[in-house]
Amino acid sequence: MKWLRRLLDSNYQNISINGSNNKVNGRSYSGRNIQISNGKVIIDGVTVADSSNSTIGDITIEGNVESLDIDMAQKVIVKGSVKSLEVSQGDVHVEGSVEGSIESSMGDISVKGDVKGNCRTSMGDIRR
Repeated sequence: MKWLRRLLDSNYQNISINGSNNKVNGRSYSGRNIQISNGKVIIDGVTVADSSNSTIGDITIEGNVESLDIDMAQKVIVKGSVKSLEVSQGDVHVEGSVEGSIESSMGDISVKGDVKGNCRTSMGDIRR
């Protein structure tokens, strides 16, 4: 029932970022490098949102992005291509290709396109 409690938690957030015109909590940002760490959303080195009191749910990127570095999410979905992607905890699904490497410490990885670098997960499955 732990999953149900998280689902019903009012602080549970989903983040949707749309290509180079990124929206976080309804505000637009532009950038190519996205980092989500300790609940903070950082785009090109600038903190644009602080959700440190919330649990991050699904993260959806619509479009191509240069790099993603995410410490924890339920699921990370990239509806485009990415140069490099690192997720500490959470499942990863890329609908495009990965120009570099993709890594997840704990979570499944699935990529529809090509992976030109390494693809590695410590605890999870890799599907293509």
